[in-house]
Amino acid sequence: MMLPYLLKYYLEIGKWRKLDAREIRARQIARFNEIFQYAKQKSRFYRELYRKHGVYDLEIRTMQHVERLPIIDKSLLRQYSLSDITTCDTSDSRKFNIRSTSGSTGEPFKIAYSKVEDYTNQARHYWSLRQYGYQPWKNVLIVTRYEPGATYQYERDVKLLRFVQKLCPLFRRQIASIYEPVDSIVEKLRREAPYILWSTPSILQIIAYKLEEKGIRLDIPYVGVTSETMFEKQAALFRRIFGSNLVNYYGAMEAPTLGFDINMEHRFRLFPNSAMFEFTDPRIDDGRRLATLVLTNLINRTMPIIRYNTGDVTCVEDGPEFGIKYLGRVIGRLDDILEFPDGTYFAHHHAHEMFMDFHECQHFRFIQYPDGTVALQLKVGSDCDKGSVRKSAMKRWQRRFPDKALRIEFVNEFPIDTTTGKTRNIEKLKTPAGDSQRKKS
Repeated sequence: MMLPYLLKYYLEIGKWRKLDAREIRARQIARFNEIFQYAKQKSRFYRELYRKHGVYDLEIRTMQHVERLPIIDKSLLRQYSLSDITTCDTSDSRKFNIRSTSGSTGEPFKIAYSKVEDYTNQARHYWSLRQYGYQPWKNVLIVTRYEPGATYQYERDVKLLRFVQKLCPLFRRQIASIYEPVDSIVEKLRREAPYILWSTPSILQIIAYKLEEKGIRLDIPYVGVTSETMFEKQAALFRRIFGSNLVNYYGAMEAPTLGFDINMEHRFRLFPNSAMFEFTDPRIDDGRRLATLVLTNLINRTMPIIRYNTGDVTCVEDGPEFGIKYLGRVIGRLDDILEFPDGTYFAHHHAHEMFMDFHECQHFRFIQYPDGTVALQLKVGSDCDKGSVRKSAMKRWQRRFPDKALRIEFVNEFPIDTTTGKTRNIEKLKTPAGDSQRKKS
């Protein structure tokens, strides 16, 4: 049943995009009500929450009804176990995928999806790229944490896709590992000449610097960028080195691939059949009208995400289509790129690959001091054996960077970036740290 569902979903994207904003909102509210009714019956968390706030018997017919429901966030969800929030038993890995957030607003948090719900993300990616000339026989190169030759989980689960990939040159993609030498990635780019280059802004910046150093400019039709906030200077660098067209994706683990922006227009085209947005805490900052994004995932019934404060900030615009068909500029996580004395770079993608499932700590953060020393800061529970945690963390580090020194530090909390309201998971300190709470191990 997976392929028929995904095909139906894919076709629905285009149909919803053609509707006017009023019709889309009406359909979103109807879908919101379905998720709401299902969640309060099947999830202990939502059942208790809605009874506590006196809205358990509510029928959602208008936005005013929606606004009567409480807004949730990670701090509230962390008070419950995954099994209390989900609507079914998600322990069967043949049917469900468990994802982990990046931890930019605090301790990483787990999100559960059925496989078919999870793989709507690939349908959204494919639909967006098809709008700009991609065909399934065109080459894609992904610079990622996976090793060359790896098979993605969705390729294993969607068996017909895997069969098509093996039988004929369709839907194929090449992988360059973020742990390969940058020179090797550069040579692979020149050799493969991909139609689409896909990675995160920080990894692409590292590659672009190497290409610029070698005096090489490529002509890649589209560069797909995910995961982090992209700056204007980065965009200019990418256009100069890689090619003219940038597809920048915005999303969250709570609802992946929410929208995409072409060439830094700061107008994210949304997938309105997948998520519904609201805006809270409106304010003016440096002449910009800003608000915090509140999200409802209209797809995920396994672990409903209903009126969820993302912590992300967007620029607010007037007009009936804003927040329904498109978003303005989104201010998300801001991470630095660290550099070792031998010229090796370290970015968010490296950190996430190594420590996204490091459950021995509550939260982690990499910093580089002005003298070049790199430290991994860990927040752990009061009853935790720090010696054991340190040993486990170093084992993970040395698997990828055996010749690079790393200092382990234990902290009680992480500073919040005043611009984004999030923590920087990777930060290059410009002045010596004065954190009295830092404890060297």
